[in-house]
Amino acid sequence: MKIKLLLATLILAILTSCSSTKEMQVLVTRPAVFELPKDTKRIVLVNRSKGNALTILEGVLTGEIPGTDKVQSEQCMSGLQHTLNLNKNIEFTRHTVRLSSDRGSSTGFGNPLDWNTVNTLSKQYDADLLLVLEYFDTDYFVRDLVGSNATSNVYVRGTASAKAGFRLYDPIKSSILYEKTFSSSKNYTEFALTRLLALAKLTKGTEAVNDVSFTIGQNFAKRLIKYDVWEDRTMIKGKSGSESAKAERFVLTNNWEKGVENWLNAYKNTSSETEKGNIAYNLALGYEVLGDLQAAKKWITTSFVEHQNKKAESYSRTISNRIATEGILENQSKNSH
Repeated sequence: MKIKLLLATLILAILTSCSSTKEMQVLVTRPAVFELPKDTKRIVLVNRSKGNALTILEGVLTGEIPGTDKVQSEQCMSGLQHTLNLNKNIEFTRHTVRLSSDRGSSTGFGNPLDWNTVNTLSKQYDADLLLVLEYFDTDYFVRDLVGSNATSNVYVRGTASAKAGFRLYDPIKSSILYEKTFSSSKNYTEFALTRLLALAKLTKGTEAVNDVSFTIGQNFAKRLIKYDVWEDRTMIKGKSGSESAKAERFVLTNNWEKGVENWLNAYKNTSSETEKGNIAYNLALGYEVLGDLQAAKKWITTSFVEHQNKKAESYSRTISNRIATEGILENQSKNSH
């Protein structure tokens, strides 16, 4: 908790001094979308995206460079394992051989992996489950080149995208526990003095596709584990020299308890409805960072209902969502033991 409080204080966006708010970030835990069976100890990760004659022909017709799909699918597997390793209760092992798929298209599921292969791999790695990348496809294209001669500035706008399908196999039950398609894309822009230089910069497309391939693996992995993410928040500044401003200084030195204490005193000692609404809003932020979501909900409701602080309406929904999420996390924690 102390580390989260420190990071919540250190990550502040720099705003102009005349602004009435300060942008902040709070570390929030997101639950798994799909819960892995609680007795799972080891999962083997398998890349089954090796193309066949049909998918290779499809790639040639769409302009893909032969061999790049292997590199990029491995980037996807790296992103998958990198994120899954955040779960310290389960060991994730990678099968080193890229398996062939019998699918007829590079962007759709084929027949499931046969159960003899599933059982063989699970025994080889002493794994409880198999997580398989069933198909993987990337695209990279330039949207436009603007410039009519060698002396004109050329503006390049392109997109890298990837699409993948994953299946989670249970060898004991001979069943597919989970199946999901995921996609990701990344836009980028470049400027160059000449068309030749602009075309030279297109080599960065490989980096962009590798990046989006890694990301798609990360994004799927986040469905299977709980993970931390930074969310944006706002603190409303008090008047210079006020007790509310003092509370903000405590917060900026990572003393959220003293910050809340001073905001409570400031709330009691002011008669301004606007000021009370702003302080109540900040109290909700303080209690959220301290982990007391019920107190945060109480104060953000007070800010909106009692003092008509319009900023509090959306924050109230955020706190309600967090309370619901905490309930999910608590249940998942119980189920994992």
